[in-house]
Amino acid sequence: MCAKAMGLAWAALFASAANGQAPAEQNLDRVLHFTRAATEQEFQELATVIRAVGEIRRISVDTAERSLALSGTPAQIELAEWLFNTLEQPGRAPAMREYRPAGAGDTAVRVFLLAPARTARELQEVATVVRSIGDIRWLFTYNPVKAVTLRGTSDQMALAEWLIHALESPDLREFRMPGNADDVVRVFYLAHAETPQRLQEIAVLVRKTIGIRRLFLYTAPRALAVRGTAEQMLSAERLIQEHDKPGASKDARE
Repeated sequence: MCAKAMGLAWAALFASAANGQAPAEQNLDRVLHFTRAATEQEFQELATVIRAVGEIRRISVDTAERSLALSGTPAQIELAEWLFNTLEQPGRAPAMREYRPAGAGDTAVRVFLLAPARTARELQEVATVVRSIGDIRWLFTYNPVKAVTLRGTSDQMALAEWLIHALESPDLREFRMPGNADDVVRVFYLAHAETPQRLQEIAVLVRKTIGIRRLFLYTAPRALAVRGTAEQMLSAERLIQEHDKPGASKDARE
């Protein structure tokens, strides 16, 4: 019976090869143990990042054992381990780390570590700006270490890196998408928008007047991140200079 069963198995393997089909990749099981994360919320938050970015369906947290159990293909497990180790033991350098999954073509995974002093709200605002301006589907935050984790193409990674730096440095003002010089991203810093409401009013004015669809606020440094054509960027700059003035009233801005 054993010889017969082995013969059938080989027959199935050769049949798959004859049909041009590779044998199904066997899933692996892995248990990872938390060392830095201390609360159930942190366990679940890290699990969410790994589940979403790694596209792993079978993943669960054991709070009592301080462990994360998961099952997936070898490529998924390798990425999950990299993410887990990077977010669990981030250190402070380098501030950006990258992983390229095998066989994923132009796809890369990056973890950006923001300044530790960032609040949870600031981290979420940065994530919203980068996700929306960059059209990045897989982007998630891990608040305990102020990390932004994303998965996308090389062009998306380049834009995300520039945006994250531009939101921390007023010296970086413009980014042109590779292959399209008329697809421009700019970050405008407003000097006189003393309140979030004032910043929001100017943002609405720019969006409606110029017809810019992708415009998002970063409240803490009073910044507007905008993506559009080169002509739209010039119009936005003129509007902001005109209306970002000391003591300008709402009536004057309208």
